[in-house]
Amino acid sequence: MFIEIVSNRDKQTLEEIILRHVLPGTTVWTDSWRGYRNLANIGYVHRTVNHSQNFVDPISGVHTQRIESAWSHIKRLIKKKNGLPGELWDDHFFEALWKWQRKDDTRLT
Repeated sequence: MFIEIVSNRDKQTLEEIILRHVLPGTTVWTDSWRGYRNLANIGYVHRTVNHSQNFVDPISGVHTQRIESAWSHIKRLIKKKNGLPGELWDDHFFEALWKWQRKDDTRLT
């Protein structure tokens, strides 16, 4: 799983990030957000799940549950910091992501 903070979720921004970090030919699972629609045309195997119909595609098994779970956990950790100034948001996001990635590490509890 890969996470990057973006100010714009449009097709161009998302494709630039994917091209920079994901090898062509890689299978990419996403939701049906329009910003991802061109991935098959730029060298990726693109599989989608339409969340208005299913959380897991019943035929292909495609889902975005891992990233959805990570995002939910990270938002909860950030919300604990009431009144978080905007300029500190990125720092707290990455701290929360780090904690989520190590949530099973008993040395940190």
